[in-house]
Amino acid sequence: LIVRSYSVFSLPIANPTGLNIQRRAGWISAKLLWTIGLLVLVVALGLPYIQRYQELLNIQSSIDREDLSQARLLLQQFVAQRPTDAEGLYLLGSVARRQGDFLTFRNCMELAQTQGWPEAAIDFQTKLQGIQLGKLDPAQHNELLTKGDQGVENAVI
Repeated sequence: LIVRSYSVFSLPIANPTGLNIQRRAGWISAKLLWTIGLLVLVVALGLPYIQRYQELLNIQSSIDREDLSQARLLLQQFVAQRPTDAEGLYLLGSVARRQGDFLTFRNCMELAQTQGWPEAAIDFQTKLQGIQLGKLDPAQHNELLTKGDQGVENAVI
């Protein structure tokens, strides 16, 4: 009579009848623990990116609805939590520009540029500010108005 016993150890043991029983390694348990550990690690590493993405979706939704005061409030909270986030700084600056707060606009664009936000996007917003202030003639800058149809954010003057 051979009786098999399973445990985490793989050591042969002697049973009272004198027969050696080979214990199998708990490979299923080990694999399950590794899988759970890997899943926890992936969730822990990915959660901040998922949260950031959700917050940016809420902000963009406010901007799309033209609820600039709500968008600005959300962006201020976003930037307070992530002061080096170039996209958050850029969006806060563009909302500030649209609200006529040009000091915040300039500061946010400078910070966004130092954090690596594309200079072309910052130049775009600066030209829109020039039109908004009456320094640039919109008729001479048709490319600004057509860029809005090509996906450049906040082409609304």
